[in-house]
Amino acid sequence: MTAARRILPAGVALAAVLVGCGKSGPKVALRYHPPAGAVYHFALDQQSKIKFESGPAAAMGEQQLTMHMYFTQAVGDPSGNNITVTMTFDSITAESPMLPQAMMQQQFAQMRGMKSTVVYDDRMHVQHLDFSGAPGMPPQMTDEITSSFNNLAFPFPEQPVGPGDTWDVQMELPMGNLPGAGPIRTSTKITVKEIQVSGADTSVLLSVVTTFPQGPVNVQAQGQTVELKFAGTMTGEQLFSLRQGAPVRTTMGGTMHLEMKGGALGGQSMVMSMEQQATMKMTEH
Repeated sequence: MTAARRILPAGVALAAVLVGCGKSGPKVALRYHPPAGAVYHFALDQQSKIKFESGPAAAMGEQQLTMHMYFTQAVGDPSGNNITVTMTFDSITAESPMLPQAMMQQQFAQMRGMKSTVVYDDRMHVQHLDFSGAPGMPPQMTDEITSSFNNLAFPFPEQPVGPGDTWDVQMELPMGNLPGAGPIRTSTKITVKEIQVSGADTSVLLSVVTTFPQGPVNVQAQGQTVELKFAGTMTGEQLFSLRQGAPVRTTMGGTMHLEMKGGALGGQSMVMSMEQQATMKMTEH
């Protein structure tokens, strides 16, 4: 995964205030206000399958990548509406026939203990991030790591929301396999499925649906124009614990189809599909 606007999961913090009841039940204002000094531990598991259905790479067959990551997030002192979160990579393992195992082990060993920082505002919009990956890490592996966090992070709406309420956010799909190409914008619809009250804790369960651009998208890669056509959706859920002030579980999965024309392909076209399943959960409460 190449650099993207968001790199950390949806913030390790959620402050919600009950502000009234409407036809859909109680409303909550979702704001990012984690307590300074809070430390959260997470595990991320992701499986990806890439298949080149036509074009020059069709003979490669299906390519698979399985990644397991453990990381810690530490919340800094707020500055106005902004909060800095520092992520420490505790351990990463991966299995893939696409990359030599010895090389991956060496790169992941270099990443152990590496830190990344991101600054959020109180609605989880990223103001700044700092992540470059380990020295010498293959671009496709860096892209895989950063887009995992990017695709599991969702900004909050301005207005209070309750069950059945929805909002849309624009996200970015990194194009690490096209050197020089910028990210592609996707549309994500988030729906409040329910607000759960259990003892001293209240949780908000969100449904998430991400769709890809409709119609052809032209990007510049290495000075040449490449036409991309997308199809498919990614769907999942995210559960926020108000007592923890953090997302305690996030799941996303689906299949993206991509047709590519132009650029280095000349007059040919290439069609590929990527199936992905990802789960992120808090490991310590």
